[in-house]
Amino acid sequence: MPIMPKDKFPEVIAGLQNKGTPSSLYLLYGEEYLYKAAARELVDTLVPKANRSFNLNMLDGDTENVFDTISLLKTFGLMPGYRVTWMKNSQIFYSRQDAAKFFLKSQEAYHAGDNDKAGRYLLHMLAMAAWKLEDVKNGAWRSIALEEWKNDLGFDRDEGQAAFLDPVIAHCVDRHLTIVGSDAKELEAAVKAGWPSKNILVISADTVDKRTSLYKTIEKVGVIVEFALDAGRSTRDRQDAENKMLMEQVDAALAKSGKIMEPRAKAHLLSLTGFNLRALSAELEKVVWYVGKRSKITLEDVEKTAVKSKENALYELQEAIVLKDVSKALKLIEAMLDQGLHTLQVLAALTTQVRRLILARDVLDNRGIFSPGLNYPAFQKDVHSQLSVKKGSAEENSFNTMGPYPMFLLLQKSRKFTLAELFRDLELLLEADLELKGSPTSPTMVLEKLTIDLCRPS
Repeated sequence: MPIMPKDKFPEVIAGLQNKGTPSSLYLLYGEEYLYKAAARELVDTLVPKANRSFNLNMLDGDTENVFDTISLLKTFGLMPGYRVTWMKNSQIFYSRQDAAKFFLKSQEAYHAGDNDKAGRYLLHMLAMAAWKLEDVKNGAWRSIALEEWKNDLGFDRDEGQAAFLDPVIAHCVDRHLTIVGSDAKELEAAVKAGWPSKNILVISADTVDKRTSLYKTIEKVGVIVEFALDAGRSTRDRQDAENKMLMEQVDAALAKSGKIMEPRAKAHLLSLTGFNLRALSAELEKVVWYVGKRSKITLEDVEKTAVKSKENALYELQEAIVLKDVSKALKLIEAMLDQGLHTLQVLAALTTQVRRLILARDVLDNRGIFSPGLNYPAFQKDVHSQLSVKKGSAEENSFNTMGPYPMFLLLQKSRKFTLAELFRDLELLLEADLELKGSPTSPTMVLEKLTIDLCRPS
């Protein structure tokens, strides 16, 4: 069947609601918020709420096992109606180009204390390189030539960054975890063989590889819906497409709630979320709830509901990174992105923090008037008025207008770093900024790697 664009998806739902015969397989992919919302609507349409305890099986991409999926698809249901197996956030189409993503996810899970998840991610990475645990256990990964490592995995090896591999590999060996073969080939064979007519497979994914045999097989027998931007090749074309999609989402949400929003409120809301449909949806729900029965949403409404929560979350992240608490920082990153904060907003807040710390550390090194034992009352009375830096940048101007207590805390935090460490952190932030704006790498992955690097002990 031909690939359906996102604007044809309502026809799929309408057909099912009119008692049409469903396909045995659906593949939905593209912009995360759109395909996730569509997959949920599709599943809810196929399986009535009363039947979901028995007729709906959800398998998450982080833990998906294609053999479990196939087993469910071949099993006859005990209850009437369609029986749906939903592969959420599926990684079935990931390829060697995604190995770096699994490396970072394994590292993040390890630092968060979840060795089982770290092991699963690591095994995914090894499978992409066609490596075995025997090839890397007991420190053997260090013996793999750097050129071979990059050729097989697609990224350079950093010995310090990769040190977490030893305990994760040991965990995999101790738990007898094994690398599964080609999931895509196994699923493709099952698709070709078919399954009971009342069983349906729904796959939702952020990315697909249209060149793979699995994709081509699905295209022949299933329904594929692409939730992608209608964009041209230029940056301006993409920006126009993003703005169009954002406005469509805003207008649809407002129409559904019976609200109107003044233009400057829309502009401010979009400036907060950027092109993040999940963030936009969350903020719209929040402001609609806030205004209650009032029909018009103003700029003040958006400012009251959106800005405060963003600032609090960013402050917590800044504190976690100053303390080099990598586990907390990564959890905060995940929570903020889940709540809709844009990666560039997070990066900007971290950059501002480091620049202010550089100014504060410079004051400590060159003024000699902020001794380690100085308490806050003495600082407020005798020191605060004497501290200022040359005006120029936003950070410099902000430092000069800072109240005594925030400045006192900032100077205390700066004692945890040397200027060399802070300038290293600034370089990491600038590299991340370039990668976010000019690289196809996942923005979330860039931010997670940056967070781990910033929290690494000196």
